[in-house]
Amino acid sequence: MKDHPLGVGPRNFNLISDQYGLVRNKSVHSLFLQTGADYGILGMVGLATFYFATMFKTFKMASSDTARRLVWPRYYGHMVCVSLGGFLVCSIFIGMESIESGYIISLLGLCTVMHVDRIAQRKPMGEAAIPELEQVPVPDKGKPMSV
Repeated sequence: MKDHPLGVGPRNFNLISDQYGLVRNKSVHSLFLQTGADYGILGMVGLATFYFATMFKTFKMASSDTARRLVWPRYYGHMVCVSLGGFLVCSIFIGMESIESGYIISLLGLCTVMHVDRIAQRKPMGEAAIPELEQVPVPDKGKPMSV
């Protein structure tokens, strides 16, 4: 990255890897270093920022009152944070630039954040009640439910 701060182009580091003491056609065994070699410092920082911002937003969403009331987004938020954490640890040691699971997990988390934000912005005053936040009545045993 010192010689090419803007990178050598997508998937081109393998072509010049022999200049840096590696076998020709050998990739860097780290997602972030491979991204830095191919796309430069901005690409590497951008990718790391994307993943960490996704983790931050989903964790913040999972801690919100709306997510607690809806229940399932809270679990999705925690799942996305743990999954991305594992993905990022693995990507330090393995070149995973062609594996799309990190992007798919991030997409799931960011879609959940958008869903919870839209529900939180609804104002029930003067409008119909928000069906996602309504409590379902549980009938007492032995008593028939009235309709």
